[in-house]
Amino acid sequence: MKVIPKAMFKPILITTLLFSSFNGYSNGIVEGFNVVDVRVDDSGLGFIRFDKPLAGSPAACISGGHTHHLSFDVNTEAGKSIMSLALAAQASGKK
Repeated sequence: MKVIPKAMFKPILITTLLFSSFNGYSNGIVEGFNVVDVRVDDSGLGFIRFDKPLAGSPAACISGGHTHHLSFDVNTEAGKSIMSLALAAQASGKK
């Protein structure tokens, strides 16, 4: 059995925790969907509209026909990443 060098242990642990924690906080599953629309307002709040409703257990605040939407905030690094991925998916037509 190989032993992980001490210098590599911390980065591996942090990466593992990050990837495992993202799934625990997700509020809907988007897999194999097409991006219909990406919008951001002046405050930096935006949403992505998909061609199908979110699967899994969407956020409790979704109501009134917004089951196809995923919101994000471009004032955060995570929100900027989400917008970048959504725009790339929309431009390429990839699911």
